Amino acid sequence: MTGLSLLNIPPTSAAMDSIWCDETFLNASLEIERSWVMAAIAEGFAPDSLEAELDAAIERVKANPAPIFAGTLSAGRPVAPLVDELLENASQELQQVLHLGLTTQDIIDGALTLLRGHAIRVILADAEKCRANLQDLAARHSTTVMLGRTNLQAASPITFGLFVAEGCGELQRNCDRIRQRHTAAQTVTLSGAVGLSAPFAEKSDAVRHRAAADLGLSYDPKMRSAPRDHIIDLLFAVGLLAKGLGRMARSISHLQSDATGELAEARSGGSSAMPHKQNPRLAERIIMLSGQVDGILLNLMSATQTLHQRSGDSWMAEWVGMAAMFQCVHAQILSFLTLTETLVVEQQRMRDNLNHHGLAVLSDRLFTALSAAVGRHQAKPIVKAALAERISIDRLIAFLEHHVSPQQARTIAAACSLEAIIESAQNQQACMIEDLEAAALG
Repeated sequence: MTGLSLLNIPPTSAAMDSIWCDETFLNASLEIERSWVMAAIAEGFAPDSLEAELDAAIERVKANPAPIFAGTLSAGRPVAPLVDELLENASQELQQVLHLGLTTQDIIDGALTLLRGHAIRVILADAEKCRANLQDLAARHSTTVMLGRTNLQAASPITFGLFVAEGCGELQRNCDRIRQRHTAAQTVTLSGAVGLSAPFAEKSDAVRHRAAADLGLSYDPKMRSAPRDHIIDLLFAVGLLAKGLGRMARSISHLQSDATGELAEARSGGSSAMPHKQNPRLAERIIMLSGQVDGILLNLMSATQTLHQRSGDSWMAEWVGMAAMFQCVHAQILSFLTLTETLVVEQQRMRDNLNHHGLAVLSDRLFTALSAAVGRHQAKPIVKAALAERISIDRLIAFLEHHVSPQQARTIAAACSLEAIIESAQNQQACMIEDLEAAALG
């Protein structure tokens, strides 16, 4: 057990712990070295017999990685001691091709790209579970009317289904953005110290293409050093996902306050001092993790400031930020998943809050409908008079008939009815869900 586990510090998950660890990184580095040799064999630069010798060396290193850890203390990077261990008692043929023309960054970048791919798949899979929960929640509450709120003030009613559907759409867009950025960042260089290595003469790029394909990655000959912009772009997309979850959690947290009371966490935290109190612990954790992402993104920006062809300080900042980003965001996604599974919707409280504000929350709809009938200048004082006289919904038609025709009064009142609001919200929600389903099929 590491960190302050009772306080969930550092924020992480079992899935990310298994990806961002020494064993997984070492295995990925060995996979890069093996693909390079196998590509060289396939292109005729080494005998087929080297495969068995290399695999035996790899198993020996996996069984006893201690020399690599010891060598890293002096080398500062694990790649040189890794190569030394693989070549211990190696044949001349293996010595002539293993790591030939490569540099430390080729291996570390390639290994981190493989780890990043695993992490992205985990994050997207669990984010999809969150999205499905939100879509189901939206469908179940498509007619649950609640106050809209702008600047923390009561506004025109919406439905809770629409409120959730908007968050669902944002989550889908953020996931789509990650997929796009991930594809662009799934590259490997294998081009040596300054990107001009040609260990296999004119067939060097053929070896690179073959090795990249074996790893499930791509190779672009125009990119002779690792594309830092693609990597940072991807990590910022992951960060944007976290900010979106934090935004939703912040609204959900507010809706759990005593003054609002429209939502509750079924598995929420209690208080040591007030036995009745129910704290929004999941929402708080999601918001906190969203804030942590800000610092990680700032750190990652420094990783873009490389000097010449490569520089170790910015490179290391990228390593730290990458691992921290995925650990933080996945921990946040898991908390959000639990939140969506256990959220309690207090429908009666939503309706009570709406009724408490009366006609005031319909003022924008009333003003719009009246403006269409008599113009803005005349509509404004009529709306103010209705609010000043505290006209109730059931008295609205009679009030309006003093200012417009009976037919206009009925038309305006119908536009302000909850039925009209629900229909409008349902139509908007249906469009959102249709877009989500189309994106999923696409």
